[in-house]
Amino acid sequence: MSTDTIDMEAVETATNSNTSSEGLGGVGGAGVGLGTLEAGQEELPGFCLEVWKRGVSLSGFSNTVKGLPVRELALAYLATLNVPSTEADRMGLIAIFSDNGEVKTDYPYVTKRALMLFMLRFGPPEVSLAKVRDVLQHGKVWFHGNQDREASARNLAEMGKEGVFLLRYSSVPGCFTVDYIKNKKLSHFNNIRNDPDGGIKVIAGKVD
Repeated sequence: MSTDTIDMEAVETATNSNTSSEGLGGVGGAGVGLGTLEAGQEELPGFCLEVWKRGVSLSGFSNTVKGLPVRELALAYLATLNVPSTEADRMGLIAIFSDNGEVKTDYPYVTKRALMLFMLRFGPPEVSLAKVRDVLQHGKVWFHGNQDREASARNLAEMGKEGVFLLRYSSVPGCFTVDYIKNKKLSHFNNIRNDPDGGIKVIAGKVD
C-alpha cells in the first residue's frame, strides 16, 4: 500500500472559492461536455460506441455481449483514437480497465458502463491517454482507483501520519475522492470531477 502527504488546507480552501487546484495528478474537474451517467444506462455516446464496435470485431463476440476482454478493448480504444501511442499507453489502459478494487480476476472484462465511467473520469478522448499516463506515472504512490472507502480507511490507519492521503474513485459516477488524515482523524474530500482541459477543478466540494 502506498500513500503520500499533502497540505489539505489548500484543498479545502477550494471548497469555498470554487477555484482550480493543481497537483493531485490532473484527474479531477468539471467534466464539461462529458455528460453524466445514470444508473443502468447502457447507451454509448459516439466515441465510446465506435470503441465498442471495434472491440466486438477484435474479440469475435456478438453485438449483444455485455463485456469485452480488456486487452481487445484497449486495442480498440487506441485504434479508434487514432493518435500516436506506445506499448506503455496500451498497458496503462489495461491497468485502468482491469481495476476492480479488492476483487482480482485473471481475465477481466470491460462493460459498457465501465467504458463510459472511464470517459467521465479521463476524457475527452483527445486528452485521455495523457491523463492515464499522468495518474499511473506520477500518481502511482497515491492513486488507488476502485478501492472502496473501507479499504482506504484501513490503509490510511496503518500509516497514521498527519497529512497522508490517497485518491480513489468516488461512489458518485465519474468523480474522485481524496481520503486523508487530519488532526489524527480520517477525512474525505468529495466532488472532485474530471476537467476536460486537465488538472483538477473542485465543483461544490465537500469535506466530511
